[in-house]
Amino acid sequence: MMKYIDEKRFNRIKAMSELYFPKGTMLIPISKQGAMQVVYNLVAFIENLINQKGLDAFCEFYGLDPKETVTDIAHLKMNNSFSDYFVRQLGGFIVKGEK
Repeated sequence: MMKYIDEKRFNRIKAMSELYFPKGTMLIPISKQGAMQVVYNLVAFIENLINQKGLDAFCEFYGLDPKETVTDIAHLKMNNSFSDYFVRQLGGFIVKGEK
C-alpha cells in the first residue's frame, strides 16, 4: 500500500492509471503530498534520484536502508522481474491492466 497516499485516493490513481498507461508502467510517489511519477525505466529513474539527492537522502525519503538499496539496485539491473519488489519498497505500483 502507498506510504503517503490514503487508500481512497490510491484506488482512484490506480484505476485512472489502468485507463491511461500501458501495462508494465510504474508509478512511484515523488512527494509526500501524493504526486506520482510515471516511470518506464525504473533503474534509470532511481539512479537519477540518487545522483540528484544522494543515496542517504533518497533512502531517508522512502524509508529504505542504504546498504540494502545498493544491493537491490544491483539485482534490479540484472533481473527486471525484481522491479515488483523494488516498486513495493518505494510505495508505488506497476500498472497491471491494458491501456
